[in-house]
Amino acid sequence: MVTDTFTIQLFPLLKTPWILDADITVKPLYGHQEGAKIGYNPQKPGRPSHTYHTYMMANTRLVLEVEVQSGNQAHSNHSLPGLMSLLKRFSVDERPEFVRGDIGYGTDKFMKELESINQPYLFKLKRSKTLKSL
Repeated sequence: MVTDTFTIQLFPLLKTPWILDADITVKPLYGHQEGAKIGYNPQKPGRPSHTYHTYMMANTRLVLEVEVQSGNQAHSNHSLPGLMSLLKRFSVDERPEFVRGDIGYGTDKFMKELESINQPYLFKLKRSKTLKSL
């Protein structure tokens, strides 16, 4: 069970069914800031940035945790350690009904990790030829 002050106030919410949303946001930076690296940034190509790996309680606008990483760590695989750490801090009855994410989270590595702790998930998948044939 998570025991920090913020979670103690949220304890009643954690006992009801809830959804954990995982998302990554690229924040372009101007000037010289610690950890800023050039990475994937469709809005400002070539600009150094940070990435915010965010874990939220859906429909409540409550942010459970944010990890700030350098701009070249915008892939969901860089979110996996932080997400697993967050989920393992919850007791089984406090965990979300499922973890929800976009197409970047629908990787075999990500799904195997969540299945190893019996955590349901819902990710968008790329509609490849193999997937269509299944």
